[in-house]
Amino acid sequence: MMIIKQATSLKWIWEELTLIYQHQHKGKEFLSIADLEYNPSENTPLSFYNSYRAKLLENMKPVGTIVKWKNNTILKTAETISPTFEDHILLTSLLIIDKRLPAKIKEIYGPRMEEGVFLMDLKMDILSNVTKILEDLDGDTNNINAAKVDENFQAAYMGQANRRARGRGRYSNNRQQPRYQQQQQQQRNKFCWLCHLTRQERNVILSHEIGDLNCPSLSQRDLEGIKTKYSVNSAVPVDEEEDLVEKMAQLHGYDNEDTSGEE
Repeated sequence: MMIIKQATSLKWIWEELTLIYQHQHKGKEFLSIADLEYNPSENTPLSFYNSYRAKLLENMKPVGTIVKWKNNTILKTAETISPTFEDHILLTSLLIIDKRLPAKIKEIYGPRMEEGVFLMDLKMDILSNVTKILEDLDGDTNNINAAKVDENFQAAYMGQANRRARGRGRYSNNRQQPRYQQQQQQQRNKFCWLCHLTRQERNVILSHEIGDLNCPSLSQRDLEGIKTKYSVNSAVPVDEEEDLVEKMAQLHGYDNEDTSGEE
């Protein structure tokens, strides 16, 4: 109501809003740009870009500003955004949204930026496709991670099979290796057949050896039997390992032969 009754011009309204909301051209206000974050649940790529650009525009220096670091130069004209700065604003917005975007934008749109085509010429096309590009990047990352998990799982599975085939020979080989190599080899070859038979998660299967007292597939009866037969720190000999697997599989009602076709 104050503005409606007292306003004399658009300039007066702007000055009044500047006073109320403290929109002043101060150095500390420029640092608030660093607080901007992209939230896909609240922003679209386009709206975030507009917010980021508007924040910069708020801090553009007006006529008469004294630039101390430039020998106290007094600006004779209001500061404006150059074409190169516009490209930089768009590129920085993409970097804040996701640090992987600039490289992907370069791969997709780089060949089109020839013969005077600027990044801003492709702005709407880029911003409208950011969500799809991020989905593709996330999909590629998930596929890579899944491939690594499968590779590690297969390596552990094959390592366990090779150790059973070599029999007691592995103990003599380990004695010829430095201690740290033996520890690394044992860590890589961890595989619990009982957890595999009971269809536990892969990270559980690869986290311990068969007969480990922390095995989630062992019943109280199993634990007591192992404690009776073996000490906590003793290793299960290779030639007895298969017998232990078969006994535990029979105890839990699983047929070891039925898993021959599984991974």
